[in-house]
Amino acid sequence: MTTVDEAPDNSRQEFDWGLAPSHLKTRRQLRDMGKSPGKSFVGHMVGKFRGRRIAAQMFDSRRAPDKRGPSAAQLAAIDKATREHQLRAAERRGFSRAEMNGPIEPAPGWEHNPTEKEEEIMSDNTFDNAEAITDLFEMHQRADQLEQMLDEAHHVATTAPDDHAAEAVVRAQERLDAHLRRYRGELNNNPHWDSHYATIDQADKPQVQAPEQLGLDTPTGHGQRMAYLLATVAVNQARYRDQRLAKAVEQAQALGGDAVEELVTRGEQTQARAEARLEARRQDNPTAAVQALADALVWHPNSEIATKHLRQLTYDYAEQWGVVVDADEFAVSIDPNFDAVDAQNHAEAWRLFDRESAVMDFVSAMALLDTAKGAAMEAISEWRGIGISPADPRAHLRDEAARREQLSVDLAAAKLPEPDRARVEFVVDYLRGNTADVDLLDSPVIVDPGEEARGRVPRLLELFANDPRAAKVVGEEIAVMTAADQDRVRQAGTEIARGGEVDFKLWPDHVDRYELGEALAEYAADYGELRSEADYLATGGYSEEEHERLGAEDIPGVGDETGDRITRVAQQRDQLRDTILNGKGLAPVERAHLSEVLGDIDAGRIRDHKDLPELLFADERTKADADVNRVGVPASRLSTATREEITQRIEASSAEPQGWDAERLNGAVSSIGDSLYSVACGARGNGGIEDERKSYADKRARLGKELVKAGVDEAARAEIRELVDDRARQAGVLGTAAAQREQRWQAKTDRVVAARDNAVAQRLAATAGRAQNGRACTTNRPDRAAQTASPAPARVAGRRNLHSAEIGR
Repeated sequence: MTTVDEAPDNSRQEFDWGLAPSHLKTRRQLRDMGKSPGKSFVGHMVGKFRGRRIAAQMFDSRRAPDKRGPSAAQLAAIDKATREHQLRAAERRGFSRAEMNGPIEPAPGWEHNPTEKEEEIMSDNTFDNAEAITDLFEMHQRADQLEQMLDEAHHVATTAPDDHAAEAVVRAQERLDAHLRRYRGELNNNPHWDSHYATIDQADKPQVQAPEQLGLDTPTGHGQRMAYLLATVAVNQARYRDQRLAKAVEQAQALGGDAVEELVTRGEQTQARAEARLEARRQDNPTAAVQALADALVWHPNSEIATKHLRQLTYDYAEQWGVVVDADEFAVSIDPNFDAVDAQNHAEAWRLFDRESAVMDFVSAMALLDTAKGAAMEAISEWRGIGISPADPRAHLRDEAARREQLSVDLAAAKLPEPDRARVEFVVDYLRGNTADVDLLDSPVIVDPGEEARGRVPRLLELFANDPRAAKVVGEEIAVMTAADQDRVRQAGTEIARGGEVDFKLWPDHVDRYELGEALAEYAADYGELRSEADYLATGGYSEEEHERLGAEDIPGVGDETGDRITRVAQQRDQLRDTILNGKGLAPVERAHLSEVLGDIDAGRIRDHKDLPELLFADERTKADADVNRVGVPASRLSTATREEITQRIEASSAEPQGWDAERLNGAVSSIGDSLYSVACGARGNGGIEDERKSYADKRARLGKELVKAGVDEAARAEIRELVDDRARQAGVLGTAAAQREQRWQAKTDRVVAARDNAVAQRLAATAGRAQNGRACTTNRPDRAAQTASPAPARVAGRRNLHSAEIGR
């Protein structure tokens, strides 16, 4: 089998997304490494995004050549071409080449000792400290002399390159630029200096200022960088739309009156649609502001609505992040006096303050003992504080852990009953987005398991429709629902088995928490990509041409997807917000938490999908899955460490396995690691612990055989056996604890479901009793099944077989 390292240059390998070898890089990763692709292309990394196949070209970084910088000869050729261009420009203005190449006689005011003149030329401050020139002829003469000095410095640096010559070029360029800036009003009318002034203007543009003005020297520049990216994309889109509109006007005028009238009608309709979008836009969606700003820039000359929104949008960008939008020039710049780091600190601190304010709202609405509620609210108010310090906004973030510890002390002093205190503390940690120190198994029940299961019913019915053998799994999953809900699902399953048409959404608009969590992760990942684009833009990674077309629409030959990603992210956020606020089945505390998650993504506190909180939802299933993830962390570490240590012992032995022997040995080592991982997680497979023990014994025996075939000596094999046995014991200890927690999760779910069903039965009995006492004319009796149903054991922890791979692999 041909490996990637052995593959010829024309081979085409395919790797699953995220699983390519570490030495294979994308174009962007090579660019960051200072390398170019060259002939190192080896294949693609493929995956799926929103149902579509995506592929990224992969290059071998070990064979990728370094980026080529200009050679001395190339620099010399550029200087020669530049000089030739200047000479021809001088000839067009009536000067001869001899005059341009000959020595320039100094003006009378410059007559002094030659030695002093040389010292003056070499001084950095000569012309800066000189008296102001009042004679127009002297201004032009001195500019010509400074340009000739620059040419001579370039010539010396080309023929005899060294640090001193390079420094002389820089000094000469600075002196010429300073002179041209100082006397721009007098020299600007000479076409000879047009190219110099164009270069000076480009260098003076705010968008090419030092990166630290964009907050790049600290990790807190997110807000300004994102605002700069979004404003740049909006301005580029508006510029190209304006150019197309101007071109359409020219064409219509050339065709005559009917064409002009038709264009005016279409323009009015387009403007009306843009105004409707502006009026309907949401203020809380930062990426949606791109389309709004582009609409406002295009139509503000003719529309009061567009003018109003343009004024608001540009004010917000400038006030919040120091990003200045020039509506007349279609340009974006950075206010050099704006403190982006301080603004980012304020934004992140207020995000945390908003989360803590939500805690106060929910605790104030809790049914707590009056004698203790006042003290609890006082403790939470003290914990949150009254606001963010303008002088040190980061203090609120730095003190978060200490404030949380003090809150626990204060809540204990409030003498809340233990169940009430547990509820309050869970709400505090859940809404602040940090449940790392919470024992989820002992956390209070917030969401009815049956209510949560309603959102999963469409996926369960689809699973059954595709594979009738899944009926047992579906039955176990719906066991947490009420008897009436279970009957409804079973009726739908019966109809599916008959081949009938069934609407899987038995409870429309109920939220499937798994799907919502996936959508949030996708949004965070896309926003993380935009964050990378913003960083790259801020550090000057784009050329001037790329900068001006970044995100622009409908430009032939441009493969830029930034604009499409921004549009997609804006739509994702609006859809997520609607689902969070209006979807059925979510508890109020979950709606508040998820809304804050969206805000944290926008503000940069959550950088990408990997930074999402451990607990997105507060239902028992989500808690149990999070607990499984926690169990998987030490299991994964144990498995990985065992693989590495076995490999090290093999390498330290005299054995040198090659070819298939090496591959089989690596496979045996990996199998042992997998088995240890499974045992340490509690052996949640269908066969249980007994099957896992047998599997482990088989894999251990296989490893021993492969070690012998590979030529590993007896001493090394004994060390490896001892290591594996020791790690197996450790895995057993971890697995026992994991299995016990799984049983406790199941027992907890059973208790919750039983208590819920008992309450339902009591309500039905009470309703029937009231009807009999009221002599109601009915023969209906309470649902006997609802009163007596006993739920089957619910597989809460470890049920990820329906939707995701095993954790920690």
